Amino acid sequence: MLLVSYFYETRYKVAARATQDEGGHLATLVEETMLGIRIVRAYGQGRGRLALFRAQAERLRTAELRVVRIMAALSTALLVLPELVWR
Repeated sequence: MLLVSYFYETRYKVAARATQDEGGHLATLVEETMLGIRIVRAYGQGRGRLALFRAQAERLRTAELRVVRIMAALSTALLVLPELVWR
């Protein structure tokens, strides 16, 4: 169980950090766009900024799903392993 926990913990740390980074990038993109909304509109860059937002949001979604998959695998392993030992 210790090895399984260590394996998933190391994977979780990396994935959780990536999720935090992506969330920060997305928040920065939104903040920069809102602060410069007049310039964005004046130069007709709304669609380009929207495409950037969608791409960044998709990267954040992918990172979040990676964390959820790791947590699901860990949860399953921690439930199944003791059952295998006791039988």
